[in-house]
Amino acid sequence: MQINALVILIYALATARATALATGTDEITRPYVRGTFNDDGETVTPGLVGRINPDELERGWRHLLAYLLTCQWCASTWLGLLVFAPLAWWHGNNPWALVPCLGLAFSMATGMISKMGRE
Repeated sequence: MQINALVILIYALATARATALATGTDEITRPYVRGTFNDDGETVTPGLVGRINPDELERGWRHLLAYLLTCQWCASTWLGLLVFAPLAWWHGNNPWALVPCLGLAFSMATGMISKMGRE
């Protein structure tokens, strides 16, 4: 099976966008993944990371789990290997797999372009 470069680019951009959503880097998912904080930096509502082990996030296997869930480098590896690489391999340019990935890819490209030259 041969996958063309455009399809690989689409899946790569979709992986980047899904990673931003999954790690709480994006404003949409930040409260659910990382929690909400008041002006003093105190936790108002713990997110997924705070619920893993709110008292001991700085040590042990729970800290490692929280880090693996919120680190963009780590999460992109897991999402790429477990979700998007198999989709690209088995479904390639099949519309059922490609259309959702195109939506994520368009969103990622738009976000990247909108940040260029604005800050």
